[in-house]
Amino acid sequence: MHPDISAPGTAQPVHLKIEMIGQPSGKEDPYSLTPPAAEQIFSIIWVTEGKFSLNDNWQTITDRQFIFCFRSDQPGKLYFDDSTRGIIISFTKHFLDMGELGFDFDYQPCLLQLFCKLEMVTLTGEWALELKDLINRILNEYKNVFLFKTEILNRYIKIFLIHISRYFEYDLKLVQRTRNRELVQKFMYALDRNYRQKKTVSYYAGLLFVTPNYLNVIIKRSTGYPASHHIRTRVVAEAKRMAVNTSSSMKEIAYCLGFEDTAHFSKFFKSTSGSNFSEFKKEMVTIAAS
Repeated sequence: MHPDISAPGTAQPVHLKIEMIGQPSGKEDPYSLTPPAAEQIFSIIWVTEGKFSLNDNWQTITDRQFIFCFRSDQPGKLYFDDSTRGIIISFTKHFLDMGELGFDFDYQPCLLQLFCKLEMVTLTGEWALELKDLINRILNEYKNVFLFKTEILNRYIKIFLIHISRYFEYDLKLVQRTRNRELVQKFMYALDRNYRQKKTVSYYAGLLFVTPNYLNVIIKRSTGYPASHHIRTRVVAEAKRMAVNTSSSMKEIAYCLGFEDTAHFSKFFKSTSGSNFSEFKKEMVTIAAS
């Protein structure tokens, strides 16, 4: 089984978990998740029948279904009762980070924005059928034991989130060109072109004519993470891409990313990714060999 998906009874961290709603528990506690230390849990909750309560407002499902985007550290209460049926797909940012790093970087902040507050999506018509088909694909893939299972699940879930993001753009008519939205877009654009040499929030704040604190606040409000986090993860994402796709040494990669001191790069990589560069490269070689 892929190490990113833990099996019941193992001590591995849970980066992806799928569970069915509908097992009577006798409890009336709101739905919640307990994430690993210092790691958030993101959940897609699909309620298909029964009753639920969002912030103490009980509703009975009749001719439609509902999806909730939930983050473990956000306010809000979602209750189920014993009649409720549905599915919960929970994952960490580590799981969402997997894949083609350059492509993921461009749209991931938009997907994470779905989880900034407890959102509810109403499903009807053909759109509900399309998403149900995608959910069935996710469930079938989750149950199998074939190669590249995690990679396929990663893509299915991202496609699902993209569909949900389109709902908010169309149904709620979100304003696309507010000042804050433009600031986020300009920051991401500038970061993607300057991250090799410029790694401070103050540089990008100056470029965008705002204070570093204001930039951090707006970026975090829109994506769930401050500007400093995006800077560090963008640099590490490129380091990982180079480690996987080129034969460059750590020293060469460090120099390419603007680090004159290899030790400084190694410390930067480990503090951001949680593992040192050599361990990461060794793991990638092992996965490729298998």
